[in-house]
Amino acid sequence: MSLPPSSRLLSGALLLLLAPALSACTGSDFQMPMNESQEKAKDAAARTDYYESAALTYYDGGKYEAAAQMWSKVLGEKPGDQKALWGLAKAQQMIGTPENLRQAEEILLTIVDLDWNHPELGDRRHEVQGTLAMTYQGLADYY
Repeated sequence: MSLPPSSRLLSGALLLLLAPALSACTGSDFQMPMNESQEKAKDAAARTDYYESAALTYYDGGKYEAAAQMWSKVLGEKPGDQKALWGLAKAQQMIGTPENLRQAEEILLTIVDLDWNHPELGDRRHEVQGTLAMTYQGLADYY
């Protein structure tokens, strides 16, 4: 079965139109996918960013238990992270039970003397000290 002349003409024109696009595919700078360790590192960074963003969102929304869980997950990915420790302590302080206040106190006492200089916000140590003071105030309310 042969195509009518109009169909052959249409297919020829279509081929001429698509030829530059097809040749561009072979000349592109296509890179092979990352190796497995690079992919895992990228996944871990994305996961940590998600946990941190969720923790901040929960905290701002008054969901302190959920914020504490997300900060704990950040610490699972990045143990000893200064910002995550402070976030966890603030969330626990806001939960306000004696047990959570004691956990917040323990964390804050270990991080209060760290370097809290931020390149744009300056020294934030006073904010950490303020969180510790509010933790002690919360504990005093129980006694």
